[in-house]
Amino acid sequence: QVDNSYCENDITFLIGDVNQDCLINILDAIQIINLILNQEYNDLADVNLDQVINILDVIRLIDIILGE
Repeated sequence: QVDNSYCENDITFLIGDVNQDCLINILDAIQIINLILNQEYNDLADVNLDQVINILDVIRLIDIILGE
């Protein structure tokens, strides 16, 4: 379980919270996939912190969502 409560009053967002709604969910995975397809970069989408946005970030995000 991820505690996102700090996000309510702070402008800092979690890695993986691409749409900045203070939740990490499937909507963020879809945004990462769109970034990959459009060859764009967003620091919040680089879930594994390797400076590249690719399928590995999507897989890691899904692992976070599933609690693994």
